[in-house]
Amino acid sequence: MIRKNQIPWVIAAGLLVLAVILLPAGCAVTPAPQQTATSSARVSQSSTGELATPTMTPEIIILTTRLAARAVGKLNEIDGCLRIDGLTIAWPPEFVVTRDGEILRVVGLWGKGETWEFRMGQTITIGGGHPGGLTEGEREQLRVPAGCPGPYWVFGGGTEENLIQPAK
Repeated sequence: MIRKNQIPWVIAAGLLVLAVILLPAGCAVTPAPQQTATSSARVSQSSTGELATPTMTPEIIILTTRLAARAVGKLNEIDGCLRIDGLTIAWPPEFVVTRDGEILRVVGLWGKGETWEFRMGQTITIGGGHPGGLTEGEREQLRVPAGCPGPYWVFGGGTEENLIQPAK
């Protein structure tokens, strides 16, 4: 026999059982509405004519990033350190830097093959960024000669003015 004070608990238990029974019915699989396939999703149709779940085709995007600030100044060498108005230039590994007398040639190796030439003593504009202090490991990776003082400027590219071979 159910007592009067147990009625709310019995009702709650009954509603819980009813919810558990009806919940799967509300989650029944129904055919997806007609969809149009896009370049990034493929929708296939089953043998029964129902649309299947779209299969996403991953798109791989390679994004090359560079420091994009600008430095303007006179390019010079002081005690074996290439500098632009008080900033020691640091060279990321994706750049090949060669010097022939007064000409400094920089080739970008991230797949575009851009090449810039700068003349020592010339006022130049270069892209890049000011990283603050560098650890010894970072100085080594950025090819900063030992003994070259900061502040540092990490080279990120030249300008059209000094471009001798555009990107391919």
